[in-house]
Amino acid sequence: MGVELAGQSSTNTEATPGRDASAAPTIVWGRSLFVRKPALLEEISFTGVMDQLVTSSNGKIADRDELFRNWWSTAAADECEELRPKQPNGGPPFSYDCSRAEGMLKDKDPYKAFGGGKTPFIIVAAVNRVDLLLDDDCGEFRIIAGKHPDWKNPVPNEADAPNGITGEMLIAFEAVMPNEGDPKRCIAIQRFWLALSEGPAQGQRLEDREWEVAILLRRFFLEGITLAEDGSVVDGDLGGRTTFRLPPAMHVDHLGASESSTGQVRTNSKLHGGQWGLREYRFEKPSMRLLPTRTTGSPEPTLFSQNSPDSEATNDLVELVAESIRTEGSAHGPLLDPNINSFHLPGLPEHLLAAEMNAENRSLGDYAAILHTEGHPDLIGEIEGAAARVLTSEQIRKRIQSLSCAGCHKFSNRGSGGFKDDFGREICWQGTNNTHVTTTLRDGEYQISRALKFVFLPHREFVMRTYLAGNTPENAPAEEDMSTEAQLAGEGLPHC
Repeated sequence: MGVELAGQSSTNTEATPGRDASAAPTIVWGRSLFVRKPALLEEISFTGVMDQLVTSSNGKIADRDELFRNWWSTAAADECEELRPKQPNGGPPFSYDCSRAEGMLKDKDPYKAFGGGKTPFIIVAAVNRVDLLLDDDCGEFRIIAGKHPDWKNPVPNEADAPNGITGEMLIAFEAVMPNEGDPKRCIAIQRFWLALSEGPAQGQRLEDREWEVAILLRRFFLEGITLAEDGSVVDGDLGGRTTFRLPPAMHVDHLGASESSTGQVRTNSKLHGGQWGLREYRFEKPSMRLLPTRTTGSPEPTLFSQNSPDSEATNDLVELVAESIRTEGSAHGPLLDPNINSFHLPGLPEHLLAAEMNAENRSLGDYAAILHTEGHPDLIGEIEGAAARVLTSEQIRKRIQSLSCAGCHKFSNRGSGGFKDDFGREICWQGTNNTHVTTTLRDGEYQISRALKFVFLPHREFVMRTYLAGNTPENAPAEEDMSTEAQLAGEGLPHC
């Protein structure tokens, strides 16, 4: 496969033949969609990710220590207040916790090994979000790091205890890859990810194949890689045939530094006895610092209340919700889409977005609870007016709730939202325990949520298959063409 071996490039000057992407190709979730097996992730480290981000800054970031220190200074003392996400319309600032436990990270060393080789942050997943592919980009590609559960504050009388921080924390580096004006670039990328599903070649040990995959993931995320149109890796001259030279996915331009970038870094943390908080950061181009930004796709919870701090913003939210639940003829608004993976609130302007989300305090993150106890009458009126046509008002509230960071991670416990999957099967939302992936190993892989297993990953496979087959409705896969994992997940979907 043109894999770089032991630090030396392969001498193969031809791209390896790509597999036929039609006729129900083999897609293994743990290779092509959500990689979470340590053996496949061992060539990617938190230190490696941070070093690559420094390199991609072209000298604007001195080193990984400066990057980490300046990032978490934004959560401490006066700088937290100064850099908190501001309202673009000049309205009152939304809730943002300053100064909080995350600020202590600025004085920690996240790269120093402890306890016989443990690292403060471990890589728990490499993710292909083909379902987020848009006209101008090739989707999101994520590296998820988790704070090692043993990286805690020093224990009295234990001199070698790590100088860490108590609690849990996940960091998702969510890079958006541009397509450079050529959609074929995206097809090549997805064919590359498809090929990762391939098992060992004849006579090859599984361990050796997994090592190959680990190296390919390192090249994709940290080094850059050249692909042929069929997704195969090119390490030499193809004699004029089309190739796509990809920069490392982990690049400041893919995480906000480019004017066209919509990528971000998101955190989900509960440190030093605090509550689960979800926040978002992007590289700011002039300073090249990771600075807090508003939470993409999550409206500010207080705007749903009759006690809203910004009546103008609430009026805009009312109109947005109204447009999303209107029914014209047989066409339903986007919030009423029956597919659990497709319904949405369209075009959320920045001044409606929360500065942070709280996944424990319902008054700070649960839209449905707010609507129930102190909901703005205009919002309630729009929801009640739409209810008789398609869904109940409770189902509509559940849908709105599940679209927020806090709703997706915590508050959307099992219950009917009038949801169906890609094959029209009625399902219930799968409640989670604040995280969709953990630092806990089970059966040799980091544990994932039921929502991922039963709803999101089957859908991503459906999208990947449809996309590689030509991305038209008639090419959408039949249920029996999906992977064994998807079919087992389908059987496990709880009925409402």
